[in-house]
This record gives sequence, C-alpha cells and structure tokens, in this order.
Amino acid sequence: MVWLNVTDENGSALYFDVEKVEKTRIGKRGGYSLSGTIGNGQYEGEVLVDIGEVGEVVFVDQWLGDDGFSAFNRQVDIDEVRLSIIEVAASFESGWLGAEAGAQRQGDHRYGEPHSCPRVKEDSVCWTAVA
Repeated sequence: MVWLNVTDENGSALYFDVEKVEKTRIGKRGGYSLSGTIGNGQYEGEVLVDIGEVGEVVFVDQWLGDDGFSAFNRQVDIDEVRLSIIEVAASFESGWLGAEAGAQRQGDHRYGEPHSCPRVKEDSVCWTAVA
C-alpha cells in the first residue's frame, strides 16, 4: 500500500494498494500495467494503470456508473489523483521491475520470462525418489 500525495476535501489521505503488476509489450515498446485499489477510508474502488510512452489511469467504478465514485470524484481533484497514481506506478520501473529486468539482462537464472514472477532456484534437490 502506498500513500498518495493527495488528500480529499476533508483532509483524508488517499492510498493506492497495488494488487498486480504485469509487464506488457506493444510492438517493440515495453511497458507495464498495474491494478489495485484506491481509497480514502470511506470509498474504495478498483484502478487500472498502463505505463508505456504515456501513463493512463482508468477508474473502473467510473465506467460502471457507481454512485460511490461520483461522491469520491466530487471530494478530490481527479486529475491530481491520476498524476499521483502515475507517479507511483512509474516508480515500479526503477524499483521492482528495474531489478528484475537488470537481472535478466545479466543472465541471472533466478528470473523467468518477462511475464513471470521472480522465483528462487534451488541448488540441489532436497528429496529423493523411493522406488
């Protein structure tokens, strides 16, 4: 969970709880997508974020016509919230995703293909088959 540098009209801080991060590839360009929950203690809603050449934020409840999002939208500067979420999402490139990509470039065998999560490789099998 990340606290955003944004508050609602009541002074409540907003948080973004990242649930999933995926690398994406569009043509020769790489990027990544995040999904998570944004909230302020009274409202919680799903958010989809795509980071590529530009950042894009989609509030799922806005498309579903949820009344809770309408109230939330009136309490915050939604453009400021979008920019703050993109800023957080961009930090994943230099942080977790950057470390994984760097390990892959160096041929580190602990990491799989770009769309897989990091795994630990055991040096030897810790069990023996019984015939």
